[in-house]
Amino acid sequence: MGWIGPLWDGPVYALTRALYAWAAILALGGYSAAYLNRPSASLTYLTDAVLPVYVLHQPVLLIAAYFVFPQALPVAVEAALLALITALGCLALYEVFIRRLRIARFLFGLKPRARSSRPDLSQLNEVG
Repeated sequence: MGWIGPLWDGPVYALTRALYAWAAILALGGYSAAYLNRPSASLTYLTDAVLPVYVLHQPVLLIAAYFVFPQALPVAVEAALLALITALGCLALYEVFIRRLRIARFLFGLKPRARSSRPDLSQLNEVG
């Protein structure tokens, strides 16, 4: 390799890695703008869940780490397990408590849920 070896190991490699990372981020941003830029039920649900999940992720992560770290698992397994437990735990807490309880919605700064409009069933028995 000769003279290119020290350059490739140092600044050229670092610059190449940085450019690759930015290109990947921009590509993901472009794909998300093209394919995720339309209303959907999932987007509405997740938009409402953003603040509660953000508030809950730290305590859920710490509680999960308290139980996972003593197991002495490999680092990659620990990281994946903690990410999975945190994501599922936050979404479960949101779904079971925050989304359904009026006081919890208020405490997390969410608007009250709109009442679902149910059809008037008293008109079904009318003959005529």
